[in-house]
Amino acid sequence: MLFINLRTLLNNAALRNGHNFVVRNFRCGQPVQDKVQLKGRDLLTLKNFTGEEIKYMLWLSADLKFRIKQKGEYLPLLQGKSLGMIFEKRSTRTRLSTETGFALLGGHPCFLTTDDIHLGVNESLTDTARFVHLLLEAYFTIYGYILKRKYASL
Repeated sequence: MLFINLRTLLNNAALRNGHNFVVRNFRCGQPVQDKVQLKGRDLLTLKNFTGEEIKYMLWLSADLKFRIKQKGEYLPLLQGKSLGMIFEKRSTRTRLSTETGFALLGGHPCFLTTDDIHLGVNESLTDTARFVHLLLEAYFTIYGYILKRKYASL
């Protein structure tokens, strides 16, 4: 229900501002909220964000996609940054969309499975999490929810 209302809101706001281009049913134009502060926050669940923050994230992703795919702009917003992706179970769509999006913004995605890093075998889970945190600017896990919550703030 939130997404249907959000599409309507973004469509109406964009039409009022004279914008008429569409990206995945979200119209690009002016941001919904200029005063949203997301820097330094972990995205573990959408429950930690307000409706305005979620709307802003959706608007931002639609705007970036439009600027890169339709206008052909090069936006090296993540140049020099590395993203560690730790997967317990393989997920083709998640891996490809995350790697592609991060690379399109100039970053370097590093795909790791539990076999690659031997979580909890040669090194403790805590040591691995600290090491990953020191070397990478961001990490993305498809692993147990407890792991994400426990090590997100390292």
